[in-house]
Amino acid sequence: MPQTPEESMIRYLALEVIEAAINLALSHEPGALERVREHKGRVLRIKTTGPDWMFFVALCDDGVQLFAEYEEVVDARLTLPFTLLAQYVLGTGSDEVQGAEGVRPGSDLLMLAELMQIVQQFSIWKLIKRIINTWLPKYEGF
Repeated sequence: MPQTPEESMIRYLALEVIEAAINLALSHEPGALERVREHKGRVLRIKTTGPDWMFFVALCDDGVQLFAEYEEVVDARLTLPFTLLAQYVLGTGSDEVQGAEGVRPGSDLLMLAELMQIVQQFSIWKLIKRIINTWLPKYEGF
């Protein structure tokens, strides 16, 4: 079913926000960013279930670029539940992704394993906490 212009715009904006958040988190984790750079030029297709959504992650020098469409051959594919993807992007996932229920990896499994280790290495929530603590150093309880 084709997307309406409004759905396309929402999808585009969501990808832009997610890309910016991931790259910000990577910029504060030099080890993770260096490991991403090792895969520069490679592309991962991520397809989610519940809701069904698909996007592409291109790995580059300054982090990642997210695309709604990509016409070339991808290096690896990953299908997983949307909730599991959200847990990993936010840094709250703790289990092995490739062995989780509803996950179907494809193509370059070594690349997928490496990228999942990188994702587990940093957390957007830790970054937010660090930023807030620099703004509000008097409040240690956060």
